[in-house]
Amino acid sequence: MEKFFQIFALALLVEGTWETLKMVWQEGHFSIDKLGALLIGILVAYTTGIDIMAIIGINMKFTIGILFTGIIISRGSNFTHDLLVYLNNGANRK
Repeated sequence: MEKFFQIFALALLVEGTWETLKMVWQEGHFSIDKLGALLIGILVAYTTGIDIMAIIGINMKFTIGILFTGIIISRGSNFTHDLLVYLNNGANRK
């Protein structure tokens, strides 16, 4: 069951990451606000060393987990809260 949870968490993270990256350029317009939030989220994740992938038990090479974490952080508190609730519920089911 733990592997299924990890696969679902990865799918959620990949989809959230892609949707975040798409927000930087939409309908032919560049969004400096979205890029700024993205860069600040990544900076915060790297300077704190927080890695959402390690938290859910997936060890990634290099610092990709920290990069994913920064992208997720850049989405803001609502998205991050929803993701953490999901991950916490999954971790409690183990």
